[in-house]
Amino acid sequence: MKPRIGIIPGDPSGIGPELIAKLLSDESVTDQADILLIGDAHLFEMGQRQADSSFSLTPCDARTSDWTELPGFAHHAQDTIDADDGENGCNTEPASSPTGDADRTDLSTELSNEAGSNVY
Repeated sequence: MKPRIGIIPGDPSGIGPELIAKLLSDESVTDQADILLIGDAHLFEMGQRQADSSFSLTPCDARTSDWTELPGFAHHAQDTIDADDGENGCNTEPASSPTGDADRTDLSTELSNEAGSNVY
């Protein structure tokens, strides 16, 4: 059995999405491990454009299905940023809070419930 690896894109304005796309364009990588992409689909797609590579994302719920048998790369959506918010997926409008900061309560609660108590 191959190792199972979950990959998250990291900072949308960083080099993570492009590096992931470059890594996944190497076919030997998929021969050595089952890879699950976790996060916003538009970030993985942006990385492909930046790296001039192409691969397919197959939507799945990794908690309830065997994603290792899916074609392309299994993608478990964990939407945290609206793709329409700004040029790089960043919110350019003040949020509903008085300080203009986005409310992270829902996201941290969701992550904590999925990952356990070690989410800060």
